[in-house]
Amino acid sequence: MNPYKKNIFNMINLLIFTTIILSCSSPSIIEPFQDTVNDKKVEVLSSTYFVDAKNGNDLNLGTSPDKAWKSLEHINKQTFGPGAKLLFKAGDSWYGSLIPKGSGTEGKVFEIGKYGDGTRPAIHGDGTNAAIHLNNMEYLLLRDLEITNYNSSEEGGISLKEWERRNVTDWADAINPDQHVSGNNTKFGIKISAKDMGEVSHIHLINLEVHGVNGAIDQSKESTKHNGGIFIEITGNSIPTWFNDLRIENCYIHDVDRTGVSNVSSWSNRTFTSLGDWTPSENLVIRNNLFERSGANALIVRVALNPLIERNLFHQNGIKASGNAAFNFNTDGALWQYNEARFTKKNKNDADAGGLDSDYKSKNTIIQYNYLHDNDFGMLVTGGPKKTDGSNFNDRTIVRYNIFERDGLVKRDGEIAFAFKVGGNATNTFVHNNVFYLSKEQSDVNMVYHRSWNGYPDRTSYFNNIFYFESTGHSYELTNSTNNSFTNNLYYGNNTVSWHKGEGNIFDDPKFSNPGNGTEGYRIKSTSPAKGNGIRSQNILFPLYDFYNNPINNSSIPDIGIHQLIP
Repeated sequence: MNPYKKNIFNMINLLIFTTIILSCSSPSIIEPFQDTVNDKKVEVLSSTYFVDAKNGNDLNLGTSPDKAWKSLEHINKQTFGPGAKLLFKAGDSWYGSLIPKGSGTEGKVFEIGKYGDGTRPAIHGDGTNAAIHLNNMEYLLLRDLEITNYNSSEEGGISLKEWERRNVTDWADAINPDQHVSGNNTKFGIKISAKDMGEVSHIHLINLEVHGVNGAIDQSKESTKHNGGIFIEITGNSIPTWFNDLRIENCYIHDVDRTGVSNVSSWSNRTFTSLGDWTPSENLVIRNNLFERSGANALIVRVALNPLIERNLFHQNGIKASGNAAFNFNTDGALWQYNEARFTKKNKNDADAGGLDSDYKSKNTIIQYNYLHDNDFGMLVTGGPKKTDGSNFNDRTIVRYNIFERDGLVKRDGEIAFAFKVGGNATNTFVHNNVFYLSKEQSDVNMVYHRSWNGYPDRTSYFNNIFYFESTGHSYELTNSTNNSFTNNLYYGNNTVSWHKGEGNIFDDPKFSNPGNGTEGYRIKSTSPAKGNGIRSQNILFPLYDFYNNPINNSSIPDIGIHQLIP
């Protein structure tokens, strides 16, 4: 049994035992389906139901397209059960909030989606708290919908289309714009909430477009991180609660303030050495999504065990406030792979504007096979501000087989630009077999930067990396960080003399196929000095494949960089 859940199941067993004792002592019979507010029996629907905004009628049965329902208000009065389908007509639009009730069961999910040919049916929240709110529901599939939640009165009366246009012209394409502060109401495109439920199983969000959410955004208020496109929230303090099999796949999430997708949990407390009440969600998958023009962070993953974040594209995020495109926080075993993060935006006084971030309270994060390029700041590994109680940490982040191309385009206010930063109380960080490329248009960039945050990183290892400099004035700055090692790295280009640090380093042309021009440009030729000159670490295992899906033989000497030449 998962050790994180052992105490939870003990509590649940106690609750079940108590319920049995109470039920045996009572002469009343508990009916299976009752309204918890007024104790009335309710009908649980399990058929397929159709909704037509133009030709429907709420007096209809709803069980065929020609007898479709019409309104969200009518739907919100229903309770749906296992196997039910709620299908909205393609091309139609509804205004207000969809707040369905009920759940499916294993093998019989409750499905909300579309019917007919044409564009996705649209749910427009029109400034409500959430366009769609799924509360204490499980075994649910939400698919093929468009969701917005825009209040024009908070934006001077301009249309949603115009607001999204200005996101491009006034923010994404602007140079070093001011941070945006809005007093808008908190809003969500989709809100998923659970309270004191124990395990909440199988919620899948598939092929959705979520956009046009003009929520609150204020960098000085942490709470504004918790609104935007999709927000997943666990509350309560009686029964430890977590999601199992939560998926967000093939969605387009764009033009939302403040955050694209994020989650929080009230069961989040732990230290480096003790679990506390930490109850992570499991089997969390975020895959094949496009995140574009979020006000700040596009994706935040919190309180999760082995979450998988792969094959997402993050484009022009952080356009109005400080924020890396995506980060994990308070997780174990987060795996980021095959993602692309590009053109993340710096605003005035931003602290963050990079592609990816392994954030603090996390352990065993792996970042591999990603392509990070043209971000205003670089990638970040942070252990947070060091605390004596051990509550802030980031241990054993592994960064391997990634391309970092032209990151660190803009200086952080008051500091030098950087392409890769390790900060705060980060320990045992391994950075190996990556390519770092700076273009001739860049200058005065700290390729590697270790920064204090009430303490310095310790035990950071760099090996088998290729640093390729067409830039000038680049350097590294380790400050007062401790136990750093640079071994068997390859350096080429301008000003490499300053990098004479460590052992086994090579100063030569790696013979890339086409550096600075995308992912295919970093294959090496058979005559490359990177071939056969890497090392292995006794502290970590290598992956099975390189960036280009070539096998890596764990019994042989690895090549330096992201390309393992096949013998």
